[in-house]
Amino acid sequence: MFEYNDWANRMVLDTITEFPDLNQKIYSLFSHIIISQILWLNRVNGEPYVFKDFWQMLDLVSMKKLNASSTADWLSLINRKDEKELMLSHSYINSKGNKYTNTLAQIMTHVINHSTYHRAQIAFLLRAENIQPPYTDYIGFFR
Repeated sequence: MFEYNDWANRMVLDTITEFPDLNQKIYSLFSHIIISQILWLNRVNGEPYVFKDFWQMLDLVSMKKLNASSTADWLSLINRKDEKELMLSHSYINSKGNKYTNTLAQIMTHVINHSTYHRAQIAFLLRAENIQPPYTDYIGFFR
């Protein structure tokens, strides 16, 4: 799923790189996707947040770099785990200071779904600017 997520993110990045002067909400949403991937990795690893502002605007170079590095970090984490470890609980404190516990598998599913949700918003905004969004459906990854 993280390989799919990376592919879909790169498709969006390629598209938004082609068009200067897009609606700033597009960059904000994509920045949020990347920052959230990193945030959840920080939570799983028990590390402090790298970003304090989850809606911080990143430049395109940073988006590409951080997408690649966070994907590599997620894949490295996943490849070190067996199926039982994916079902282990991780406690974390969210941005509002509330403590929660979820399995690694639940967190991973959330990260992927969160990214898909915001990529759909980006697709909507691209269409509003008469730009054909990239095809990022999961099945497309396998075609």
